[in-house]
Amino acid sequence: MPQSAAIGLHNGLDAEVHVPELAGRAFGGKIARNSVSLTQSARTMLVEVDVVNTDGTLRSGLYADVIFHVPRQQPGVVIPDEPMVFDETGLHVLVVQDGRVHAKPINIDRDFGTTAELREGLSGGEELVVNPPADLDEGARSRWMRQERRVDEAPLLPKEVSKTFFFE
Repeated sequence: MPQSAAIGLHNGLDAEVHVPELAGRAFGGKIARNSVSLTQSARTMLVEVDVVNTDGTLRSGLYADVIFHVPRQQPGVVIPDEPMVFDETGLHVLVVQDGRVHAKPINIDRDFGTTAELREGLSGGEELVVNPPADLDEGARSRWMRQERRVDEAPLLPKEVSKTFFFE
């Protein structure tokens, strides 16, 4: 277990064991014991998982990938890349509050490519300006129009409500 996930680790935590040769099959388990401390050289923690193996499919010595369901100690806000602006003032997003545009500085914790998890800057639920024009100033007045569009063509998926902002 790497240091980044060791903080939320405890005995009884759920785990999934996947063996590459047994594609598509997952074995459930729970953490039975852990070393509590990290090794100095690799900054990892030893963990033992008790796995349900009633049919004897898993053999001693098999290589396996284990997914631990470690709860985040402090979940971050995830936003798409489009609202992010990097300029001479640093990294920020434009938020619409009370009909006005305001720049809010942000810090990225993890970058997923098309989205990013923020360490700080937003609390969630804010209305962000997506792909803001370069000449959009702090305090500019805005109004929005509700638009609905399908997230995907699959008929069972819900509609995503987006807001299109007009700036004056």
